[in-house]
Amino acid sequence: MDLAATFAAIPGAVPIDGVPDAWFWTHAPKFGHSAVLSRDGKHAFQCYAHNSYDEGLARAVITFTREHDAELIAPPQRPLVVVEGFEHPGFGFDTVVAVSPDIHKYQSDKPEVHEVTRAVFPAYRCEFSGAETEDDAAYRYTRAAGAQPSRWDREPNPYLKMRHRAASGREIPERGFANPSRVVHEFAALPEREDGFVEFENFERRVWRVTFQNTHYTAIEEGPENAAAERMDFDDLVEFTKRVLYGPNRTSGESAIDKS
Repeated sequence: MDLAATFAAIPGAVPIDGVPDAWFWTHAPKFGHSAVLSRDGKHAFQCYAHNSYDEGLARAVITFTREHDAELIAPPQRPLVVVEGFEHPGFGFDTVVAVSPDIHKYQSDKPEVHEVTRAVFPAYRCEFSGAETEDDAAYRYTRAAGAQPSRWDREPNPYLKMRHRAASGREIPERGFANPSRVVHEFAALPEREDGFVEFENFERRVWRVTFQNTHYTAIEEGPENAAAERMDFDDLVEFTKRVLYGPNRTSGESAIDKS
C-alpha cells in the first residue's frame, strides 16, 4: 500500500509547501482537508475544518503532528490521544488530539488506508482528559454537544461530566457529559432541596460534590485526604467552577458556561 500515492490521487489534492508528504484539498472556501504521513510513511493523519479553515493553522497542525507522530499513533487500543505543547499565533489552541480509526470515518471507502489513518485536530487542553473510553471519545468527537473539532473558530467547550439530585428528587446515578452551562443551572436549583447535590468532573478527572445549606454552597473535592470544604456564594461558586473547568484556557473564552 502506497499511502503517499493514495493521498496525492485525491481529486484536488495539492502538496503543502515545506511539509514533506502533506496535502491539502477543498471543495468550497473555508472548508478544508489536510493530511500528512508519519515520518516512516506507514501511517496517515487527516484533519478537516468546517467553514473555518485557516491555512496557517492547518500547516501548524500537520507540522506538529508529523513531529509528534509516535505519540499520536499510540497503541491501537487507545481511542484518543492528547499531545500538549502546540501553539499558533492568533489561536488559543494548546493541544493536538488524535482519534483512532474505530471512531473517525476518514478513508472509510479504503479499509486498508482507513485502518492506518488517524483524525487529528487542534484543541484546548481543557476539552479532553486523555483517558477517554471509546464511547467518551466518540461523544466528544462526533456529537454537536462535544468539542466540535471541525470548528477552528470555536471557544473552548470544557470536558465536564456531572450528575445531580434534581429538584424533583430524581437522582442521576452516573456522571455523564453535559454542557458547562448545565452545571450552573443545577447549582441555581440546589436551594430547592435540602438533600440536593451536584457532582462534577473536569478534564483532570478531579471530582467535586457541591451542596447548599442555609445561605452558602459547599464544594468538597473527592479523593484527596483531608480535602477542605470550600464555602461560597453563588457567584463565587461559578467563578470557582470556571477556574477548574477551563484550567489554562480561560483567556480563550467562556461562552460555553456563560450562555443561558
